[in-house]
Parts: sequence; C-alpha cells; structure tokens
Amino acid sequence: MANFRFAFLNLCKQTLHQNCLLRTSSCTSKVISTTSSALTPHQNILLPIITSFRFSHTFLSRISAEMLWKGVTSVSNAGRRKGRGSAAGRMRQKDLNRGQVIGYGKKKHALAWLKQSFKLHPLERGWTSNKLPGRNLGPPDPVGEEKFEGFNSRVLEFKPVMHMSGTRGRVRRFSAMVVVGNGKGLAGFGIAGSPTGASAAKLAKNRASKALRYIELDNNSIIHDFYSEFGPCRLFVHKMPEGFGLVCHRCIREICKVLGIKDLWVKVEGSTKNYQCITRAFFIGLHKQKSFSTTGR
Repeated sequence: MANFRFAFLNLCKQTLHQNCLLRTSSCTSKVISTTSSALTPHQNILLPIITSFRFSHTFLSRISAEMLWKGVTSVSNAGRRKGRGSAAGRMRQKDLNRGQVIGYGKKKHALAWLKQSFKLHPLERGWTSNKLPGRNLGPPDPVGEEKFEGFNSRVLEFKPVMHMSGTRGRVRRFSAMVVVGNGKGLAGFGIAGSPTGASAAKLAKNRASKALRYIELDNNSIIHDFYSEFGPCRLFVHKMPEGFGLVCHRCIREICKVLGIKDLWVKVEGSTKNYQCITRAFFIGLHKQKSFSTTGR
C-alpha cells in the first residue's frame, strides 16, 4: 500500500507541473482528499480508499427479503415431523413499507427529513389529550353508488381488550364504537374489534353506516321529555328551548352533534362509564318518542 501511494504521488507531481488537472476514479463511492507536502495548500489530490469486500457485504445484503420471510413464515422439516406443521400459516408475509408516513411539510407533502408528527387543531382533538374518543373520522367509505355526502362520524369508545388463545396465549385486540349521522335526524352506531386500532375504528364506522335509523326531531331538540334505561344506565332526558345548548354526558353530546340536536338536558344515573349502555339507552328512548300526530289521535 505504501509503494502504491508513493508512485501515485510522483505521478501527480509530474502532471501538475504540466498544468494539467488530475482526476482519478475511485473503486468505491468514497473519496479522500489529501494534500501533498511538496504542493501548495490549494492543490489537492484525490486518492481512492481501498475497502475490504468482507466488510462491505453483510448478512442482510447477501440474503434476499424472500429468503428472510421464508425463515419466519415456514416450518423446517424437523419441526414438521414433530407436529409443528400446522403453525406454518399463522404468520403471513406482508409489505413493511406500505402505509409508512415519515413526515409532513407545511403543504402536506411527504418529506423524508421531516419527522415531526402532524398536530391537530385544538377543536379537532379528542376528549382528553391525543386519545381517539371524541375525534372526527369523517364520512364512511362509499358503498356502491352511495357516497354518504354530508355525513360525519365520531368515536364514542376506544379501548384495548384481551382474550386467551389456546395456541398464542394472551392476545391483544382493540374495540371501537363509532356513531355516524348527517345532522338531519339520520344516525346509527357500530361496534367492531380488530388487532389494530386504526382498522377497528374504520370497521366500526362502516358498520354504523349500515345501521342508520331516522329519528324525528322538533326543530333543534327532541319531541318531548322521556325516561330510558338499558342495563345499569338510566337516562332522564328533557327538551330545552332554543339557545340552551347541550348539557349532558359527553357520549350523548357527540350523538346529538351527528343527529342535529342542539338544545338538550340529560341526567345519567347508574353507570356513567359504560358508554355502550348509555348509547343504547339513548337510542331506545329516541325511538320510543311519540310524534304530535300520534299523540293527537
């Protein structure tokens, strides 16, 4: 290596005396710039870096992604003889680059060097901190020619759940409850579970769009006062004049927003943390209302 550098420097001196610019190609992409002692500080010489083939090729560069996935998703012959062949299809190969979001710029363009998360407006956040309950998920996915224009959705409940499996042990899943409405008396709710939180919320939103029901209203409030109960929850619902607002449980407040109710007073007794029972009790009470025409008869 020393003889190679000495011969290379002599060659550079001869070419520089002839006012020629020397540029040498490197065997790798790395190039080092050194200054010869016999030259001026402004005259640099490009020297190649000789890297070993042993360090430039690692284990991950020698084996393809297909071979790595095969080692994870398949069972060896020895394991198959011991009865482990039934576990071959439990883990499937998937694209790890699908759905990756590295960062957003001011104009919502994905930029690789931006890693700061996108901040929501304070009015678009959930009930507490950055949790999902209380957030707006937008309209449901289209079903055929139906685009659900004017519909909106709100997350009422989002929680992790566990169940025991005979082969995998304790399995973690997510459960979500979402209410969907158009603000004109048409609304519905859906409950769904999935291994991931995003898929659970999306599935619950689409299920709610398939269980829509029409609730008759009187302007911005209900038709009359009513009492309703479901399970451990009891609701006392009172009609209020225009401008009163929504004075009720936060779960009922989100339901009123998608229904189009703007003035209501509700007292919840019993279990105030069982959101599924509160939602069912409120919808049951809305369905049992009697319109003015029915009452007059």
